[in-house]
Amino acid sequence: MQGQQNHVKSELTEIEEVNSLKPSEIISQIDNLSLLKDGWFGGKGKAPRKENLKWLEDLFDELYNPQLPPPRLYPTLKGNVLAEWSTYNYEISLEIILDTKNGEYQSLDINTNNCINLELDLTSPEKWEELNQKLLKCFSLNKAEILP
Repeated sequence: MQGQQNHVKSELTEIEEVNSLKPSEIISQIDNLSLLKDGWFGGKGKAPRKENLKWLEDLFDELYNPQLPPPRLYPTLKGNVLAEWSTYNYEISLEIILDTKNGEYQSLDINTNNCINLELDLTSPEKWEELNQKLLKCFSLNKAEILP
């Protein structure tokens, strides 16, 4: 009987831990983007296609380095997604062109005005690794809190 009680307690603990998990900030932001309808910006603005947002969600889940802070995600008028990160020394953006599955990366060192621009094929795990490394470099060199 004692063994059964311990087994039940163990199962309950595991279930409670799973239930306490919160959806990632990235997934929540993508869910919000999926609610947009065409004309979302004063009659202008194309809504991102749901299948493209699902693709993006899967890629962030599979290939984005969890050590990095989540980006802020914004819709663009053309139906794409803009990801942004800010630190005290860097402004970083990635425009995700959903139909072509490419990204236009830009990082700006605020202190030196050094700007890096890259075109990334977001279907390539190697390019996601390159993106992760660029972001890690910006955040590790910064050694400061990430701006909200």
